[in-house]
Amino acid sequence: MTALARRNVPAARIVTADATEIEFPAGGFDAIVSFFGQTMYWSNFGPERYRRLLAETGFRIEREGVVGGGFAGAEADEEIHPILLAGRL
Repeated sequence: MTALARRNVPAARIVTADATEIEFPAGGFDAIVSFFGQTMYWSNFGPERYRRLLAETGFRIEREGVVGGGFAGAEADEEIHPILLAGRL
């Protein structure tokens, strides 16, 4: 996917990393997109933590919701997935 992104958007800075372990400067993004053509859950953070992280990095939540999911035998916290649409302040 990164090779495809590089071909389609040659001027973009493409970073492949664990998002919980990499730091970027404040105001370093105009947008963050995470979509792989299918439902994808990439973290177990709760909605409160996402709200705080977005606010701290200069984003305003425009819409939010929560979807169920998980898998057979999952813990309750693993079955809750917050969905937040946010834009730069």
